[in-house]
Amino acid sequence: MAAKREADWAIGEALTFGSLLKDGTHVRLSGQDVERGTFSHRHHVLHDQERDRVTYVPLNYLYPDQAEYIVCNSSLSEFGVLGNPCLSVTVTACNILYYIHTRLTALFPGLPR
Repeated sequence: MAAKREADWAIGEALTFGSLLKDGTHVRLSGQDVERGTFSHRHHVLHDQERDRVTYVPLNYLYPDQAEYIVCNSSLSEFGVLGNPCLSVTVTACNILYYIHTRLTALFPGLPR
């Protein structure tokens, strides 16, 4: 892709998050299995296969003075996504992007597919 100067959705998303982080905007991603990207294109948390519970989040190491990037797995429900404890922040924090990854048909079963 790099040789052809092309970008897919995953690269576009990572570039967007990186730009926000560089500008000082905290980014918090929540959704079902968003760390590994099982249901999506994203692989933002790398898990060490040799050591248990050791992870690496590359987007936290782009710039020395960047904002924090947090990725939180949650169950596929309104409470799981919106009530996830890792999203607990003060309502006065204005420089945070909350990105909730979910399939709307899972939260609202009546929606057409």
